[in-house]
Amino acid sequence: MLICVAAVLMVSIITVAVMLISGNKELKDAGVEDTFSLNDTRLLPFEDVIKEYRSVVRAKFYADLKADEKRPQISYANSNLINAANGYITGNPDGEYHVYYALDDLDGDGLQELIIGGGESEDNIVVYDIFAILQNKAQNLFKPDEIGGANTLGVYSDGRFAVLHRSGGEIDSVTYYKHPSKMKKEVSEKYAHDAGLYTHLNTEGQQYKITKDEFDEAVAKVTEDLRLMSWRSVLA
Repeated sequence: MLICVAAVLMVSIITVAVMLISGNKELKDAGVEDTFSLNDTRLLPFEDVIKEYRSVVRAKFYADLKADEKRPQISYANSNLINAANGYITGNPDGEYHVYYALDDLDGDGLQELIIGGGESEDNIVVYDIFAILQNKAQNLFKPDEIGGANTLGVYSDGRFAVLHRSGGEIDSVTYYKHPSKMKKEVSEKYAHDAGLYTHLNTEGQQYKITKDEFDEAVAKVTEDLRLMSWRSVLA
């Protein structure tokens, strides 16, 4: 019985992780054109980020490094993305893992944010980073390597975003944030699970207990209304 429950839980976690993506298939179906290029002046403030990711991809995500060799020092590239790519390449020697970028004004201030995603195809892109310009410099909204691994990032049509966190293979929280205005992450809403206690921090800042079913329902909703983005390979 325990094995069956564990299997169901694992399938649920994998399903949520796979669904928290922003792919190109829906974008094409919606008739949104991919118009960005590396020559776009809007991309110039993020040039160093793109260049570093280009180097990482061209180095095949350091999959060929020997055990006693170290990766080059990186300033922008997400190590969790690199590790995911490494694992994919190891398990699929004939396959390819790609890094994509999208430019989008998430907070409506007239300035573009840079979103970085990775995946084996355009229709299966997982979001890893959001960069914004602060003091004329590209800065990541998250701490280095905060997204990826146990943390999955979803970006929504209204500019909000959410981080789904796992611990020990189990989803233990979903935190919604307001749009990244001036690089400040303001918590909008949070659902959490800790030692059998389920709680909800609502938009008014009030926290109260909820049931497991209410928590599971909130987790299921993190895949709804994801933002459609125009993705382009960093190598383009």
